[in-house]
Amino acid sequence: MIPGEDAFFKKAVSLKFAGRTLRFRVSQSLFSSHDVDAGTRLLLQSLLGARIGERPQVLDVGCGYGPIGIALKALLPLARVELTDRDALALSYARQNAALNEREGVEAYASLGYDDVRQQAYDLVVLNLPGKAGERVIRHLVMGAVARLAPGGRAAFVMVSPLTRMVAQTLREDPAVRVVHEEARRSHSVAHVAVDGALRDVEPARGFEAGVYDRATALVPAAGRSLELRTVFGLPEFDTPSFATQLLVEDATALLRAGSSVRHAVMLEPGQGHAAVLVQALARPERMTLAGRDLLSLRCARRNLLLNGAAATSVALDHGVRFAPARGEQAELIVGVLREDDGVDAHAQALRSAAEALPAGGVMLIAASSTAAVRAAKRLAGERRVRERRRRKGAVTLIIEG
Repeated sequence: MIPGEDAFFKKAVSLKFAGRTLRFRVSQSLFSSHDVDAGTRLLLQSLLGARIGERPQVLDVGCGYGPIGIALKALLPLARVELTDRDALALSYARQNAALNEREGVEAYASLGYDDVRQQAYDLVVLNLPGKAGERVIRHLVMGAVARLAPGGRAAFVMVSPLTRMVAQTLREDPAVRVVHEEARRSHSVAHVAVDGALRDVEPARGFEAGVYDRATALVPAAGRSLELRTVFGLPEFDTPSFATQLLVEDATALLRAGSSVRHAVMLEPGQGHAAVLVQALARPERMTLAGRDLLSLRCARRNLLLNGAAATSVALDHGVRFAPARGEQAELIVGVLREDDGVDAHAQALRSAAEALPAGGVMLIAASSTAAVRAAKRLAGERRVRERRRRKGAVTLIIEG
């Protein structure tokens, strides 16, 4: 379903493929919002002559707003296509675009890499490999695709040119992997592979639990001691928190030292988990909800809460475009950040939605860039009591009261 009002919508772009013209709604917050990117076009063109079969099971990993999987469904009308992404906004747009192009048999759902895919084997796995995910993650994405091929299946990758050598080396390491097609352009290259026989090494089914994304250790000061975080590739602030996060942590510490009683705390867009572990250490809420668009962020923050003593049953994940509390749900404390790339309409919408959970006396503490904070505060003026708490080095914290 295409929403009537969409705070994230930027424009529609078109793609001509296999004699068809497809249209895609896009958001500024998603990859390649100006136009369908050159890598996607190259990958699709390379698949025109491939032997895939009439009724293939297709998996598009990291689908974004859906151009690859939806175009393949247009090419192969009898295919069953699964679109997966860790970003809830990407999945929302992928669903909208499947409806816009009248493509039944396309399903979009959340998965972190292959951790949540619904089948063991696919006839075609396609990926536009992320350029800055880290070598271990990219190797996992490549060989994880190969491991999930049905007999006679094919994995097709497109990558920016700097990744070509590393991906080629990864594929050469297993003698069962056979490259069946290669081509290169100035900025991108494509590789299609098949599997002959048993793979020598099989990637773990659940990469996050296996430590594929692990990057470094970071510390968060709390009540005279340091809390340890395990940070991951694919998220910012892996070594040093941003000024906005630093301000958020400091102000949350001040609020909680004032003796706030917290039964339920909600953390919006928790990132690596800096503020979440602080709130857990100081307030010991009975329940904590981690809410945000990015499944990697939610799982990383949850793991860091558990590492710092939280009970698994006390931590819930709310993976969505914005936190929308259930009717009657309350949270005495809501803490989070505004994503810089979302824009003021989306910021105001997110804050309005989250504020519905605030009881009388409840507090929402939000950190953002100065520009984003001022604009969001103006949108909420007259609706909620909003005041600026502190400002430092281009970052601002806002207090919104229930």
